[in-house]
Amino acid sequence: MYILEGDKLKTLTMNLRLLLALTAVFSCGQPQPLNNYPYQYVETKQEESNEMLLFAYNDSINPATLQQFCKEKKDSFKSGFFHFIVIFDKKENAVFPRNPLTAMYGMDKDALMHIRAIYTFNKLNGYSKLTMYEKNAYESAPVVTDIH
Repeated sequence: MYILEGDKLKTLTMNLRLLLALTAVFSCGQPQPLNNYPYQYVETKQEESNEMLLFAYNDSINPATLQQFCKEKKDSFKSGFFHFIVIFDKKENAVFPRNPLTAMYGMDKDALMHIRAIYTFNKLNGYSKLTMYEKNAYESAPVVTDIH
């Protein structure tokens, strides 16, 4: 058994304190996503206590992957009331609604023709649903999934 005394014990104690302090500092930063997702971030808009994030993805959507993506995003929403994630087919087609964010896109055909999925989270009452479309939000029936 090795026993530390004097200066060696002080040095070891100081190094352990420094390591503990660094660990505390770095663990308080922004949480990193658990997975790398294929969705391309486009832009974020905030209105009052509401937020909408636009993404683009022009490949076949894997429902399980999109559900996990939305769950991770939901867990990262710390403030505000309504949070929306909208997945468009292409970056150049990603636009915010002409109406207030909570009114979504209404019957804006130009936008709906390019929307592949919409995730809605209401932080106040826990409403959390992902709506996916086979082709787009204008021509396809919605497929709705709860995100817990």
